[in-house]
Amino acid sequence: MNLLLDTHIAIWFAANSPKLPHAALDVMERARAVYISAASIWEIALKSRKLKIDVAQLVERFAAAGIQELAITWEHAVRSGSIAATHPDPFDRLLLAQAMHEPMHLLTSDANLARYGDNVIEI
Repeated sequence: MNLLLDTHIAIWFAANSPKLPHAALDVMERARAVYISAASIWEIALKSRKLKIDVAQLVERFAAAGIQELAITWEHAVRSGSIAATHPDPFDRLLLAQAMHEPMHLLTSDANLARYGDNVIEI
């Protein structure tokens, strides 16, 4: 299985945070490949001052851990528009669209995302 990490999971992983559930690490270890979307990096960059995160160092940590970059394509952008606007976060809608289009599983701690498809793994 190919796995896409949502933004919270990615941040917790990079920070070696106790907020990251052990179940998430188990899923990541079983994955064929683990990806982080450019959308997540963009979201983190927009919030980097508030989060006190050095985005360049974060990206280096992801690369060192063998996590792959998932670019945003036109197909991803178009598909994100068809996801119910009931989910207020456009970054999450884009992650969902990427997971559906590729296909891959989206690993999240957000219960709201879990209702959008069988390819979402909520931990």
